[in-house]
Amino acid sequence: MRGLTAIGMLGLMSSGWLIWIKAPISGGAHPSLSAGWLAGVIGGVAAIAWLRRSDHLLAVCGVTGLGLASFILLYLAFMDPALWYLVDENAQAANLIGFSHRFLPGNYGFQPTFRPSLDTETLVGRLVTAAYFMSWGWGVGLAGSLLLLFNGLIHASPRRRLTWISLPAVLIFGGQGAMLVSCLAAEYLHDQGHRQMALGRYVEAARRYERAQRWNPQLATSLRAHVRLGQAYYHLNMQTHPNARLYRGERYAQEGNYKTAFAEYLVAMQEAPSPVKEVLAKRIAWLHVDRGIAQLRKGQVGAAIGHWEHAVAFDEEQIQAVYFLARAYFEQSRYEQSIAMSHILLSRSQNRLLNANVQFIIGDSYWRLRKFDQARLAYEASMRLDSYGNFRIFKSLGGT
Repeated sequence: MRGLTAIGMLGLMSSGWLIWIKAPISGGAHPSLSAGWLAGVIGGVAAIAWLRRSDHLLAVCGVTGLGLASFILLYLAFMDPALWYLVDENAQAANLIGFSHRFLPGNYGFQPTFRPSLDTETLVGRLVTAAYFMSWGWGVGLAGSLLLLFNGLIHASPRRRLTWISLPAVLIFGGQGAMLVSCLAAEYLHDQGHRQMALGRYVEAARRYERAQRWNPQLATSLRAHVRLGQAYYHLNMQTHPNARLYRGERYAQEGNYKTAFAEYLVAMQEAPSPVKEVLAKRIAWLHVDRGIAQLRKGQVGAAIGHWEHAVAFDEEQIQAVYFLARAYFEQSRYEQSIAMSHILLSRSQNRLLNANVQFIIGDSYWRLRKFDQARLAYEASMRLDSYGNFRIFKSLGGT
């Protein structure tokens, strides 16, 4: 049993050096949730308890580790505005996979755990989405905590178990429940706003939407939340309000009137306070990305490039636009620019499949520049990153 306890202790300690939350493309630890150091501290205390054969302290470490793991999950799901950045990056990854399959030569590599669409409309949906972004550090820390807690449950007497395990658990998880009160209140107000909108009570709907955003900063950075608030303002004839312009821009975009949609977004962005301005910038960038893909399907590469360059200008986190530009520059025989854009993307991406595709573009560009040794190096790098069904690299390497 001490062996399993040691495994749990080591797992919790090692989780401090692993990534807890991972984005689909950029990877890395989430900046506002740096929990690794705390997991390492808990693991260190557990090591002392293991050496001193203190089962009760090991149990407390197990409960604390579980509390840390659940806090990270709940905070990301319901309170952290960065959830939308992760969801946005996941949507970009889905676009990148579709683009590669459509506009690049055959490559049948895949990521079996990738989910192209994520539900963030409900509380349960956001919880599942947050769990989707949890990485190895979180899983190892959770498993290690469970092993430590199991040790405490096995060896402690019923009375001492109540003192050493139940009390810390009530304090930790009760505190998390108190933390979520504001989030649940915000969700209730948001739902009440929907009901008031359905009844045509737009003043009350706007008030509830505004209060919900004050209660929960995550809703204050949600595109959907601002569009719904804008819909209420629109029906109240507050046509010049930035949120109302955002709502009108969404309607024009749905109707295919993109020129007017862009005009509404741009005016709204000039007048909007933060964080609405950031929401608008991301929405404009996404619309440019979508319009660029539509232009490319028509064979209008130059027009597509214009849209993607605008997308990068509005949102530096538009990784997909950088990728599309790398390929589009290649199609226009602008090989040096394609290589430069590809290297920018490689510096920002930890996604092996995406990086394999980028290396292929670099190899093609060097081939056209008649730099065959560098082309071969790029093709070989692509093969190392994605060796499953990467038939285009077999063909390319055969020519170098």
